[in-house]
Amino acid sequence: MDFTWINPIYRKRDVFLEFILFRIIIILNEPKNNNWNLTVILLIIKNPVFIIVTAFLCLLVSINYNIELGESLVFTEYDTSENNDNNKIVNYNEEDNKKQKLIQSKSIIQSSNDNEIQEDEIELEGKVNYVVDGDTLDINDIRIRLSLVDTPERGEKGYKEAKEFVKQLCLDKKGEVDIDDGQRRGDRYGRDIGVVFCDGINVNKELMDNNLARIYTEYCDVSEFKNEQWAKSDCQ
Repeated sequence: MDFTWINPIYRKRDVFLEFILFRIIIILNEPKNNNWNLTVILLIIKNPVFIIVTAFLCLLVSINYNIELGESLVFTEYDTSENNDNNKIVNYNEEDNKKQKLIQSKSIIQSSNDNEIQEDEIELEGKVNYVVDGDTLDINDIRIRLSLVDTPERGEKGYKEAKEFVKQLCLDKKGEVDIDDGQRRGDRYGRDIGVVFCDGINVNKELMDNNLARIYTEYCDVSEFKNEQWAKSDCQ
């Protein structure tokens, strides 16, 4: 890489010095020595000052060449460093992508676990034969209250939407209940409390995901489901 364009004045001086040295070399190696060449040779031999000046000129050319070479090496080293920085940026981006994919994978697994039915946890199953409202329904005429989920009461905004949603999701379909270990005694109305699955779909989670219910935070301390994905953000 040629960096002599950085200082044109230095380059003109070098051309002049190189011309003088080139001319001296031609004089010393030319087979025919005419009068002009002979005069110059005699001048070199008889005049030590000319020799010193010539040596000085050679030194200047050498020094300037080394400076230019050093500049070239510095630029090369800088370019290499820049490439290394770019490689590091690429590596960092790759690491970020891997971490993002891992987070997404964990999120998918967690979401899958929320909807997955743990067969050994199911204590009641049967046909959903009646839907009272958005958070209460009957399975085989046994009344079930959805754990931690609270939907609007009759006359409140959102009541019809939540009830209709649960009816479409559960009515006349297979219902399964995972009883809340923290509320096994049920509530004051005699209802069992737990997470309900209709044809394998987690009704508690679906109500929250569709913004049809809120978390009943008063029971976060006692419910076994407070750390579920659909509830933990409100229970913490």
